[in-house]
Amino acid sequence: MRARYDHVEALLKIKNRTAVQTALDHLLDMLRLNRSDNMGLRALVPALCLRLNKDQQAYDFLKWWYTTATDDHHDWGNIDLPHLDIVNADASEPLQTLNMEYSDLSHRAMLFLLKWRLQSGLQALDSASVVAGDKVPSELLTQIRLQMLSSAAQNNVTLMRDVEHGRDIEGHIGQLAQQSDILFDALSDANKYYWATLAEPGDHLTARPPHYSQGTVSEMQLSLSQTYDAWVETPGALEWVKSKVAA
Repeated sequence: MRARYDHVEALLKIKNRTAVQTALDHLLDMLRLNRSDNMGLRALVPALCLRLNKDQQAYDFLKWWYTTATDDHHDWGNIDLPHLDIVNADASEPLQTLNMEYSDLSHRAMLFLLKWRLQSGLQALDSASVVAGDKVPSELLTQIRLQMLSSAAQNNVTLMRDVEHGRDIEGHIGQLAQQSDILFDALSDANKYYWATLAEPGDHLTARPPHYSQGTVSEMQLSLSQTYDAWVETPGALEWVKSKVAA
């Protein structure tokens, strides 16, 4: 397991899709072998999913850890129980469905980024629809929608039905914006260093603390190393964070 983790770390120094996918495959298989995850591998997975544009897989993974894994009666030793079995969960659903009381900092950050990507895609789609109007054939407009929206949006039947009919897109955007605000503040409360350092990482980006406790600089440094590439590879995300921090 330790050798495989060293391999994952080496892979993630290669900035291409094949390396990221291979690293993700290793991590998921390692979690299959060690469900309770005393190595903390789960912290890496959502960011890698987002880097691969697998937003739906990222949300399904996060929701499993926020629901099944937080059940005090879950028997980690019973390998016959379903594992990471949530599929096509509603990524726009209310935050109250998730138990984030003891959430990993990287999971909090990637849940925010996932919601932000959903919101950003809908905003871009709404603007494009207004500009296009009746000038663009419906078949082409459908393809544009698929390019603008993440897999988490495309797998949401209610959301896509509303998008198809041009119905209440602003309502969906407003709900996601409200959730993003809540998640932003919650992450600030969990670790006051994360957002400011994400905007200006400096030497923190290469720091590898041997241990950490919640709310500390060391926790922020570890989380930053796990999540930074997902932010960089999401167009407009870091710019949004910088403007938010500066406000």
